[in-house]
Amino acid sequence: MKRVIFFLSITLAMACSDKPSPTISVNDQGTEHDMPSVDMPTDLANDEGNTDQGTPDLTDMMPDIALDMTPDMTADMENTDADMPDMENPPNLACEAHSDCSRCAFPTAPTTLSECYCVSCASEVLPAETCQENQAAWDAVCGTDTSWEPNGACPIPRCTPPQPVACINDTCIDACTQAECPVLNCPLNEQILQPGECCPRCSGPNTCTVDSECGLCNHASAPTSPSECECPLCPTHPATQTECQARNSAFNTHCDADFLATCPVAICLPTQPANCANSGYCEASSDVCVNDGDCGYCPFASAPTDPSECVCEGCGTPMTNDACSAIIQQVNIVCAGFDFDGCIPTPCPAPPELTCDAFGGGTCEMDI
Repeated sequence: MKRVIFFLSITLAMACSDKPSPTISVNDQGTEHDMPSVDMPTDLANDEGNTDQGTPDLTDMMPDIALDMTPDMTADMENTDADMPDMENPPNLACEAHSDCSRCAFPTAPTTLSECYCVSCASEVLPAETCQENQAAWDAVCGTDTSWEPNGACPIPRCTPPQPVACINDTCIDACTQAECPVLNCPLNEQILQPGECCPRCSGPNTCTVDSECGLCNHASAPTSPSECECPLCPTHPATQTECQARNSAFNTHCDADFLATCPVAICLPTQPANCANSGYCEASSDVCVNDGDCGYCPFASAPTDPSECVCEGCGTPMTNDACSAIIQQVNIVCAGFDFDGCIPTPCPAPPELTCDAFGGGTCEMDI
């Protein structure tokens, strides 16, 4: 062990200089004296002249390793991208109208059996003409010879109606990416997404299809015991007519005349009627005002249903703010490709104030 320590000391001293220097030490009195000489072991003395060798070359200590690549391995590396999709040549999605676009079950046009694929549900967004061409190619190549089918047969897909497509900025796209879904007032557990639609709808007892099914109830809910009874005040709770009748019936069952005698007499102002909103749920009508604050000028008179109905903003049409918000929401969806920047600003006079004729049908009128 001492021999090893001594060897390390000698090595460090030699690394500092090619020629050994005399070692000087200082004693407690500060005087200098020569260090006694030390006899170097024979095997170490033989290596004294090899101080310039430095650190051994580790590469000389490692065996040679040769990477022998066979032709097959080289070919596999060269063909790594052979099975990758051609991302540099995406499908042409050009269109001029919504009717030019479609959901397609044939994403590509096979030319050999190796390019055949099992037909799934129509999910690919493609121009209708391209889809027809792909289907014709599939029928010609893959429909006559079924030897390519995996496990002897392709599975039969169970499909729902596809979601809509649209032609926006001369390109076929998934129309749902442009949809602005209405805010649903129904509970989350009553919201469902119908096949072929972008936005969820409400379900449950307040679900409707036409305005005549809706009304305003005096009760917010149907009591199930006397402890849940609440005084019937003004009709302000939108619901279906059937649901309103069920709530009234439950109130008459659990809430007796003694409880009703404690309720105050309500003096009700005109209220907005209920209608069947876009969510398929009975809601307070957005077309009827209750006070002046519900009214405003809308830059669009009506909601477009087709790009051909898109127009530049006008001076403003009196209506409720809720009705205008619904129109603008539809404009953003249908008129996404319309060049509003090219519209010529229309000089409009200062509009008069608007008032709500609450007792005359709930319409917004100019205060002239």
